[in-house]
Order: sequence, then C-alpha cells, then structure tokens
Amino acid sequence: MKTKLKKLLAGILSAVMLTSSFAVFAADNNTDTLYHPDTKLEITNNEVAEDTNDITPAETSEPDTSESEEITAQDLSIWDIPTPLDFNDELVTPFAADNDNIASGKCGANLTWTLDSEGTLTISGTGNMNNYGINPNNITSAPWGQYADSLKKLLFSNEMTSIGECAFTGCSNLTGDLIIPNNIISIGKSAFLWCSGFNGSLIISNGITLINGSTFSGCSSLTGDLIIPDSVTFIGGSAFSNCSKLTGNLVIPDSVTSIGSWAFSDCSGFTGDLILPSDITSIDNRMFYNCSNLTGNLVIPDSVTSIGDSAFYRCSSLTGNLVIPDSVTNIGSSAFGNCNNLTDMYIPQIEDSIGTGNFPNRVHWKYDLSQCTATINNYTCTGSAIIPTEDSITVTSPNGKTLYYGTDYIIESAKNNTDVGTATARIAPPEGGISILSQDVPFNIVGIDLSGATVTFPDNITWDGAAVEPEPTVILDGKTLVRGTDYTITYSNNIFTASDFPTKDTVKTSAATITGIGNYIGSLTKDFEVKGYRPDGWDSVDIRLDDIVSATIDGTFVYNGAEHTPTPKLVYHFVNPTTNVAIDYDMVEGEDFEIVSYSNNVNAGKAVVTIEGIGAFENTRRITFNISPCELSATTIADIPSFEYCKNDICPDVEIKVDDTVMTKDVDYELTYENNRNRGTATVTITGKGNLTGVTTKTFEITPRDGSRFTYYIILP
Repeated sequence: MKTKLKKLLAGILSAVMLTSSFAVFAADNNTDTLYHPDTKLEITNNEVAEDTNDITPAETSEPDTSESEEITAQDLSIWDIPTPLDFNDELVTPFAADNDNIASGKCGANLTWTLDSEGTLTISGTGNMNNYGINPNNITSAPWGQYADSLKKLLFSNEMTSIGECAFTGCSNLTGDLIIPNNIISIGKSAFLWCSGFNGSLIISNGITLINGSTFSGCSSLTGDLIIPDSVTFIGGSAFSNCSKLTGNLVIPDSVTSIGSWAFSDCSGFTGDLILPSDITSIDNRMFYNCSNLTGNLVIPDSVTSIGDSAFYRCSSLTGNLVIPDSVTNIGSSAFGNCNNLTDMYIPQIEDSIGTGNFPNRVHWKYDLSQCTATINNYTCTGSAIIPTEDSITVTSPNGKTLYYGTDYIIESAKNNTDVGTATARIAPPEGGISILSQDVPFNIVGIDLSGATVTFPDNITWDGAAVEPEPTVILDGKTLVRGTDYTITYSNNIFTASDFPTKDTVKTSAATITGIGNYIGSLTKDFEVKGYRPDGWDSVDIRLDDIVSATIDGTFVYNGAEHTPTPKLVYHFVNPTTNVAIDYDMVEGEDFEIVSYSNNVNAGKAVVTIEGIGAFENTRRITFNISPCELSATTIADIPSFEYCKNDICPDVEIKVDDTVMTKDVDYELTYENNRNRGTATVTITGKGNLTGVTTKTFEITPRDGSRFTYYIILP
C-alpha cells in the first residue's frame, strides 16, 4: 500500500514539474580544484559562523610577496557563511531504486526540489528559497547537500524569486554555464561558494540588486567576461574571490556604491581594463588582490575616501599614472605593492600626510616648491643664454624626498644667464602637475677654460729692431676670440739685437702667454719663431753702394782645373728709423739677388761673379775673387822611366795632373836637368808657373849601353 502511494505521489509531482517552465543549467563533466582546499570548515551540529554582510579577514601587515599565497581560514569569519535555519518541513523523500528520481523535498514555502538519476537538480514552484548553512563536511546544509557529489546540473523555475544562502556551497561537480534567471532578484550569501566545477560563463540576471558576500567565491573554473548588471548596488566581501578564469574587462557599473573586502581577490584571469563605479566611497582590503592580468590605467573615482590594505596588491599589469583623488584620506599597507608597471603616483596632499601603500615607483606629492631645497650645478659660459637641464638640478622636499623633473617641477625661465657670474632659474609646477608655488634658484656661470684653445701665429715672423709682438689667432670651440675682450697677451724672449741673428738661417724662439678675461678663464703659453730682418716692402736698394750693401766671397779658391762658382755674401746695412736700431741683414740668393754669370773662374788669377738685385734690391754688381795656383806638391807627377846611355843629354818630359787635368809644359811648369848625360842618376827640376806654383824634383836612371849590340874583332900579330 505504501509503495503504491509513493508511486502515486511521484507521478503527481512529475506531472506538476512537466507543466512548469524552467531555467536550465547546461552541464558538462569539467571540474577544477576547490577554492583554498585547506580552508574547508570544521563545523559541528548547530555550530555555524556568525551572520555577516561581508567577509572581513583580519587586518594584515605586509602581505607575502611570493608567487602564490594560501589563506588559512581558521576563523569562520573569513567566509560570509550565514547561520543555517532549521526547517522542519524540509524532509527528504528518497525514491525507489527503480525510479528515475533519487530524492525530493521542499526548499521554500512554495518551492520543491527533485534530484534525478542523471544528477539534475530541479527547483520547482514560486517565491523565495530558504537560507542554509554549511554542514561539517563543508557542504551546503540544504536537503540536497547529502547528494552534492551527484549534482551535475540545475533547473530553476522561472517563477522562483531568490536563491537561498549557502544553497549550493561545496557542490563542486556542478558544471557548464552558471545562469541566474531574470526572475531571481536576490541571491543569498555563499550561495555558490566553492562551486569550482562550473566551467562555462557566468550570467547574472538584470534584476539582481545585491551580490552578497562569497556568492561566487571559489568558482575557479568559470570563464569568459564578467558582466555585472546595472541593477546591482552592492557587492559583498569575497563575492568573486578566486574566480581566476574569468577574463576580459572588469566593468563595475556606476550603480554599485559599496564593494566588500576581497570581492575580486585572486581573479587573475581578467585581462582588460578595470572600471570602478563613480560613487564608490571605499576600496576595501584586498578588493582586487592578485588581479595580476588587469591592464590599462587605474582610475580612482573622486568619491573614494579610503583604500584598504593590499587593495591592489600584485596588480602587476596595470600601467600608466595613478592619480589619488583629494577625497582619499587613508591608503592602507601594501595597497599598491608589486604594481610595478604603474609608473607614477600623484597624491595631491601635503607630503607624507597619508601612506603610499608601498607604491613601488615614483610618488608625487603636492609639494610647495617655495619651501623646497634646490641646487643647480655650475655651468660653463657659452656666450649664449643658458637654461639648466634636468640632469643639472636637484630639488629636495622639506622631508628629504627628491622631486622629479617634468612631473613635480620644471625650469620655467632663467635670467642673467649669459655671461660669467650668478644667474637664476625659476622652478615652477609643470602643466597638469600638483605642486604649488615657485622658487628662483641661483646658479653659477663660470668662465670658459682657455687651455683647450688653438693658437696660431702668422708665418715668417721677422725681427725689425723692435720687440717682436705678433698678433695671434685664438680659436676655441669654433669661435674666434677677441683680444682685449676675451683674453690678454704677454710676451717673453721677444727682444733682440742684430747679433742675435748672425746668419740668415738663424731662428729665435719667443713665447706668448694668453690669459682669459671676461667669459674666459685660465691661460696657455704658445711659442713662436722669429727670423732675422727682411727688407720686403721697403724702397728699392741699390746693391752697388758699398756702404749700404757689403759684398764678400768667403773661402780660398785654388786652381783645380774646374770652374769655381762661389756665392757671394751680401749684407744690407740698415737703420730702422722707428727704433733707430742698426740691422745687418744677410741678403738671400733667389730672394734678394741672383747670380748672373761667372768669368775667369777656372785658371789661377782674378775671377769675377756678376749679380743682379731682385725683390727689394736693384742694379747689377761685379764681385771679384782670386784663384790661387795649385802647389806642385798637390799634383800628381808621373814617374820617369830609365834611359840607356847615348853620349848625349837625355831630357825626358814629365806628365803632371791636377785632378784629371794634364798640365802644359812651359805654360804651367818649366823643367831643368842635371847629370843627364852619363851613366847614373839624373835629376829633373820642375818649377811651377801659370796654374802651378812651387818647385819639385824627379829622378831617372841612365843605364850602360848593352854590349850585345857591338861586334868585336881580334887582331892577331
């Protein structure tokens, strides 16, 4: 009888379910690791967490900066888990083994549930679902919780209006999309906590106004974009924490005015921009902790007054500048820790009036530039106006912070900044900057060091009887400097007399010391060469006048059979009318005169060289010089061969050479003989004449006549 009654009730219930319309949960078999598996709660019967609106973990100091972080929830307050209600009418009705359904029961005043053998949980009826808690196995205390491992898919009635607290906590085998139907206007706290098997999209109905604490926490396999409806005004603590595979932009509509702690912590899959609502007043602790792939700029709304601990910790892909609104009065510890790609933080408040949340890069305050300490390095004068550059200036705040050029201040202008001396540069806030007021900062312009200058003197500097002071050309960095404006000159070793230049080749070394003045400092010394006086440019000088031009030919000339072509030495005797200094100038062949011809310049006697003035000199002059005869002792005299006695005087000739020239008898020398008839040694005396001089002798032998050439006769008696 009882069995027939159960089958009848089941048939009636099935008929009711078939005539109702349902919202369907698609399912698949993909599952993932539960959210923080080490934090499953140990709860005894009737022991539950205190009912709170948000998850509020204990305040922490600096968070661990390692790559991953385990959260140990020994205190139940870390999860927003309500106290379960005891509904005596929620009795579970199991079905016979041969039935398609496994169990059923009530879950609200007008709601029932049925679980079939395929793992589909169907919620039927109208109105609100009851609220639940968590059993000792960290599974929902809802009546279907004992079948949590079998739950694969959900079917919601299109007439139900709420999902109860902790309704599906720990149902980690539910898969597919998680779709909240439009008829549902309320979802209880922790409703889908640890439902890590959902591996499709999360679609929230447009009628939802509150997303309570831990509603979707630990749904770590949900994918796709998270779209929060404009109807939502509140997002509770840990509402989406560890939904690590949700991707795309995170856009929180302006309708949201409050978001709880940890709401989006560890949502590391978001890869787009973070758009915060314009009326939110607080960014609580760890709200976006470890949202490491959010990109783009982070804009804090003007409505925000506080930013909690670790609120954006490890949001390492956010970029650009971060501007903290005037409204913010507190920034918690490590609020921006490890946000390494946020380059600059602007806090428009008095320096150090609030924390910086361990911001890793440059922090800019509302500095009063008139109260800062500024120094500018010395500049070397360039002759042009000098505007100090970024690398030459240091500005320090009253609290010792170094300000950044271009963001905290700029050099707005400078004055007295061209010549050597003290100049000033004005530092002022940059356009769009948050610093205030300005300050005139002195800096020194120092002279240009002349030590690297190039100094050149004119060619052929010549002593003219006065102190030698040639005008140099001084060039530094491509600029020709001006004597008397940029430098002065002192000379040394530059006063001479005529005796200092004994020859035309004599060169003296003088020096000029160039000392900077005006915009130049330092000095350098440069040597220059001085030659003897040269008459170029003066009126023509008659070289025939012995008292003005003296002519000599140095050296001794001896006949050698060749032409003698000496160059005469001509000295121009001049008195400088300006200095009244007598100058003996050695005239230079080819510049002052040239040799026209030589005559009688081979044989001994008086030779003549004819010269002609050129340049500053004019007319022709003949200059004589003597060629002396060659001494016989310096000649080559050939040996005289022997002669045979011949009863007569023997008078052989003698060959005499001067170098390769053979001398002529009776022209260049005469011969006399002694003992030159009989047998024995004869003597030849050589006496020079003409091109030869001196006396010398040579000998030769007279030998007996050879007897073999005679015929002898014997006369007998």
